Amino acid sequence: MLCRKGYEVDDRQQIDGASAARSGGLERRLVYRLMAYWRSKNGEDSFPTHAAIDPSEIAEIWSNIMVIDLDLDENQPVWIFAGEDHVKELGFDPCGKGLDAVPENSLAGQATNYWKNVRDRAVPYSIGGKFERFDGNIILYRSILLPLSDDGVRVNKMLGGANYRILLEDDQG
Repeated sequence: MLCRKGYEVDDRQQIDGASAARSGGLERRLVYRLMAYWRSKNGEDSFPTHAAIDPSEIAEIWSNIMVIDLDLDENQPVWIFAGEDHVKELGFDPCGKGLDAVPENSLAGQATNYWKNVRDRAVPYSIGGKFERFDGNIILYRSILLPLSDDGVRVNKMLGGANYRILLEDDQG
């Protein structure tokens, strides 16, 4: 499986997600920007197709993006793309693996934890909060999962985004 094929973006267009989050430039807006992009792709359908998603149109947030396929494995969704920030955090690329390949106490694990709600209700879900990551850091995060459909009826893929910041001891008070 060629997981990265078709998901390439020009590195000059990308903003490092962690740097942007630290500067305050992306932390609050990733969810809204991805939702607005998803809505712009709706057209007359209830939700966009996977083919309508163009990485170059959201290159500045692409390192925080994930794409999940619900049809490749009947038992669980399969990662078909994880942005560089997710790959860096995990220490591996989950592409081609099931959702259970990522630890629940990772950003990707938290962001995809409610995938069944998106599939069953066919609506976007955004969630955020705090959790203790696998490395012991306390993470403050925000995420969104958005339904995609190749036939305009059944959700068969999901587009997601998530970013975070590490809470320092001073922030945790």
